[in-house]
Amino acid sequence: MKLTRPTWLEIDLEAISQNAKTLMKWTKAREMIAVLKANAYGHGAPEVALKLYEDNQVRRFAVATIDEGIQLRQILPSDTEILLLSVQEASQAPLMLDYQLTPTIDNLDWLKSAETQLFFDRTVKKFSVQIAIDTGMARIGVQNIQQLTELYQYIQHSKNLELTGVYTHFATADEKKSDQYFLKQKEQFIKMVQQAQIPSNYWHLANSPASVWHKDELPMDIIRIGNALYGYNMSDLTDLPDGLILQPSFTWKTRIISVRKLQPGMSVSYGATFTAQQEMWLGTLPIGYADGFRRSFQGGKVLVNGEFQEIIGRISMDQALIALPEKVALGTEVTIIGKEHEHQINLEDWAKKANMIGAEIILGISPRVLRIYKK
Repeated sequence: MKLTRPTWLEIDLEAISQNAKTLMKWTKAREMIAVLKANAYGHGAPEVALKLYEDNQVRRFAVATIDEGIQLRQILPSDTEILLLSVQEASQAPLMLDYQLTPTIDNLDWLKSAETQLFFDRTVKKFSVQIAIDTGMARIGVQNIQQLTELYQYIQHSKNLELTGVYTHFATADEKKSDQYFLKQKEQFIKMVQQAQIPSNYWHLANSPASVWHKDELPMDIIRIGNALYGYNMSDLTDLPDGLILQPSFTWKTRIISVRKLQPGMSVSYGATFTAQQEMWLGTLPIGYADGFRRSFQGGKVLVNGEFQEIIGRISMDQALIALPEKVALGTEVTIIGKEHEHQINLEDWAKKANMIGAEIILGISPRVLRIYKK
């Protein structure tokens, strides 16, 4: 797709691949499940999946919805597993089977309902499933050992079903030190799978924060990595442990499309919230809240010719305004996230400005911002 509007993301696929290698080495894991939900956290799921498949030999992926899974199945070879992390409707079981998608299950009634709707033929070996265990998030998952044992035994005795994993999700893994809630979740998971006699080669507990901060406290044979692949801390922490270096995977840029001089007393944009106190230069950027450049970014800084410049006035749907120290050429590049010379703006800077986490910022960048891939 051609760039017709000068606002874009540069996605560094090599950085994502290198982050995957770094995390595998950091955790000493045998295998990675790459989480590519929400279009690979806004980076482009097909492009990221193929890069990890070809360069990192990743064969297991995870998404949130059936549509996301179908998108990956259409471009990935058949030797891959695509896990659906959210519980789906049982009525969709035939579709999941057709596209070789692995549903998450958390109750026996769902599984029996799904199984009655499936037609098994010679071309399909088995319907793969994974069991979620609720150890403290209270979203999905079996809640006790009886439910887990019933599910596991039912799958083991079925000719048509195959278990490929058992997992949980941590509520407080993004704390540097293990708190009591994290330890409680870990202990509950291990106790339940051991009592149900589920072999450890099925377990995966370590999401991104757990892999980054708690690699010596959990089974790390299989890691389940989402936001850490992209080199930004998308949770509440803003730093990484000593010795772990992850590369940012994208830069966000635009260009100045208009330059004008303001006289003292002139106001700008909706609400006239900024008024010039002296003669000054103003630049217009073709980016607004319809692109994910939020109104709360007003007062933040961008980089122009390697120097910080302030966003002034309210950000509108399609345009934003910045103060300039002098008249600059039309088409001058502006960095929203990234590095210019010795200065850098990170995803975390905007998250802090908007009182959000980094994931909300990157996932909020709309599809009309073109993704350009560096390979």
